[in-house]
Amino acid sequence: MREGAEGNVEARRALRGDILNWTPWEESILFACERLSREGAAGAQAVAAAVHDALTIDPMLAAEMIYRAVPEVWEHVKEKVIAFAGRWHEAAKVDRAARFMITSGQPEFAPYIWPLISSPDSQIYLYALRTARRFRPSVLGPDAQKRLSELSENSRRYVLAEIGRRSGFDGMELAAALAKTDPSPHVVVEIVQSLQFRRADRHVSEILRAASDDVWKLVAKKNYPDKLADTSLNTRLAKLRRAEIANDTDPILAIGILAEQKSDEHDAGERVEQLIQSSEFPVRNQHAGGAVRRAFETYPRQTAGALLNRVATGFELPYGAEEFLADAAPLDDGPIAAAAPDKTTPERVARAAFTLIGPKTVGMMMDQLCALDDEFEQKGQALGEAAGKEYHRLIDAIIASRDAPFFARCSNAHDRIGRGAYD
Repeated sequence: MREGAEGNVEARRALRGDILNWTPWEESILFACERLSREGAAGAQAVAAAVHDALTIDPMLAAEMIYRAVPEVWEHVKEKVIAFAGRWHEAAKVDRAARFMITSGQPEFAPYIWPLISSPDSQIYLYALRTARRFRPSVLGPDAQKRLSELSENSRRYVLAEIGRRSGFDGMELAAALAKTDPSPHVVVEIVQSLQFRRADRHVSEILRAASDDVWKLVAKKNYPDKLADTSLNTRLAKLRRAEIANDTDPILAIGILAEQKSDEHDAGERVEQLIQSSEFPVRNQHAGGAVRRAFETYPRQTAGALLNRVATGFELPYGAEEFLADAAPLDDGPIAAAAPDKTTPERVARAAFTLIGPKTVGMMMDQLCALDDEFEQKGQALGEAAGKEYHRLIDAIIASRDAPFFARCSNAHDRIGRGAYD
């Protein structure tokens, strides 16, 4: 870099062709920019010359070089770089030019970036926040905190959380500062969750110490953060969540809290069992499967019992819950064994029952399948629609049954099951 900036043609050719043009050199280049730019005016001038070269080879590398170097480098290159980015960028579009500007982190690009960040369209502002490796809040200009606080509540909720989640330490500080003064509990909790994910314990603690009761109530209703680093704050959160469990307002939340706390109370496992087997359990909620998994990890016996009870009473299971019944004894009697062959059993309930039936029930379904197959051969024509659905239902049931019950009864029907009515 030094020699190229001083007019050495061969050194500049090597820099452009052998270093700036090859991705494996990136970290070495950025380290050199950090060190050399801090070695006085000559060093800053050498890095500025390298930035100009990189701009025509890899603009994103040039943007990183600008961000890593001292401000004096930017003063040398900003006129050319701003003009370059302005020609490249298409207004109100999250393009590569916008990524370049965000990566550089320079506040002169704020007029280009603010229309993206303040857009009412979440597809635009989220894409803008995620387009670069790191979102650099300095690109929003010196009045970023004020302007962010003036966004709509819905935009603040996600924009500030993304800044906390995808920026460096400066973005985490900015998000935390805004969370301490934001009037919306939903915005504050989104920021808290994003910072907790980054393990920014100090920031989370500072926000919650200043938070309103509404913020605390909302945090208590969510499964995350599950535990706080500050002991006193964690005690308050646990107390609120115990109250939430008693109120039964959200069974998924209650199960998550009981599973996370691993309570030694006598009735904790029974409480989990009651919540899961209840007809009110929101089985199709996107978090239902995760709640059951956490419950099974802490209370395996009660969770398996609750799932068996759901099948026996004709209630659906959450997605993936069948795996928690792998150790349940095969059943040839009772409501579960009766539900499996019954054509009127809802599909999602029957699918769970198929995995629980014993050899006697498997054999009965094999017999029914073979009878349909015989009917097809005798009539010499394809089965009707109803018979065809039943044929495939029986095949699905037999395939879903466990290995031991299946192999215990399949020897007598092995040769016949392979002959499908639609072969």
